[in-house]
Amino acid sequence: MATLERSPVLAILAIIVFAPLSLGAAPPRHKLPPNVFDNDPITGRYWMWWRPYKTIFDHKKVLEIQEQVEAIPIEEAASIGLDAAFGVNVKSPFLFPVLATHGEKGTIILKRFLQKYANGGHLDNQWLLVIASLGRIPSPQSQKALEKEFERVLREYDFPKPRIRVIRGRPVPIPQLDARKAVLDALLACAAGQGSLTATKVETLCKQVPDLTWLSWTVALEWTQQVMSERALMEMVEGGLSRCDDKDLAKAMNLEIPSDRLRAIREFLQAPKDMWPLTRKLVLRKGKPTKMVSKYLLVLYSTVLVFQADYGNGRYPIGKEVVDVFTATQIVDSRQFNLNCKILLNCEPSKRFPQWEQFLAKHAHKLHLRDDPLVQAMMECIRGSKPPGAKDVYEKHKAFRQVKKPGVHLVGFRALEAIKPAPSFNESTGSREKISGRQ
Repeated sequence: MATLERSPVLAILAIIVFAPLSLGAAPPRHKLPPNVFDNDPITGRYWMWWRPYKTIFDHKKVLEIQEQVEAIPIEEAASIGLDAAFGVNVKSPFLFPVLATHGEKGTIILKRFLQKYANGGHLDNQWLLVIASLGRIPSPQSQKALEKEFERVLREYDFPKPRIRVIRGRPVPIPQLDARKAVLDALLACAAGQGSLTATKVETLCKQVPDLTWLSWTVALEWTQQVMSERALMEMVEGGLSRCDDKDLAKAMNLEIPSDRLRAIREFLQAPKDMWPLTRKLVLRKGKPTKMVSKYLLVLYSTVLVFQADYGNGRYPIGKEVVDVFTATQIVDSRQFNLNCKILLNCEPSKRFPQWEQFLAKHAHKLHLRDDPLVQAMMECIRGSKPPGAKDVYEKHKAFRQVKKPGVHLVGFRALEAIKPAPSFNESTGSREKISGRQ
């Protein structure tokens, strides 16, 4: 995790992914350009079918494309014939990530590839690559191009609601291949790369696509963590929580389904174990937006402690700072908190604090009888050999990341299809039906 200031690791990542692009400087001749998709955040809580999950350069082909791009004077980028400039490489999936390393020139040429989709043309996997590549150029010009394309997509295409499938007696929404998600993701990536992604920006996008609020916040948090400072990430989280009213926070604390915004923030903070130190810092941070947000963060962190007990076979870390914050706060009586206290009371803290055990016992005593089975089930998991607690969600995409053949590997509109190097990537393999019904 990053420190309160920008960590060396994240700083290096930001330089690798974005600095060469923002400067618009081409890499040295005979040296491969940065692989702009390599450091994309991997969100295991969602199937990111619209962006490349693995990019492996064909050394010879990529160098050839790079030389072709470098040979185009920037003043001719808006008018030169693309077929004449790139030949067979005009259909190569490698062309787009290479263009994403050429700043303003790359933006101009990528925008030209969008022209063929004007007036409701068929969207295909090439469109997905153009959008993703624009999102990796952190510049106002790229941001403006993506905003314009987002407005066009919203205006010219019809997107049905997710299909509902009954699984184990419960209705579960099955997401559709919705092209809005590709532009939304790219917009958030572009803003994060410029260091300008904020909770206000996320909320603006949510107003345009309210049904994608959960995705907007999930992807925004992932991109903020990946290329911005920890301070910016904490401000993003607190900005999102401050937009949740007390009723919404109370729902989450009582095991009810909260708003999509709060659900995204909660899952981000408590699901992947590498986020647990950040959740602790948020709990200890002074000057949180409201008293209710402070209480919610404590309830959420108590869930994290349960997850840590799950990973630690019944043992969880606790320190005086955290104990003092918990015991000094008048926490709203809630099912989630009482449940967590009962579980923690049956686990072993890393250090004994009499006031902490008294505090846990006090709230565990309030647990309703209907929640006893939940406690028993969780304790069986914690004491078992294979605890099913909050697994590292990033492991879910390991299989995708293990491909070894050169290519820009993308699930895309054709499920489980990998886009291979030219000449196999063409209109006949990448195109699909117009976005309606199936999207």
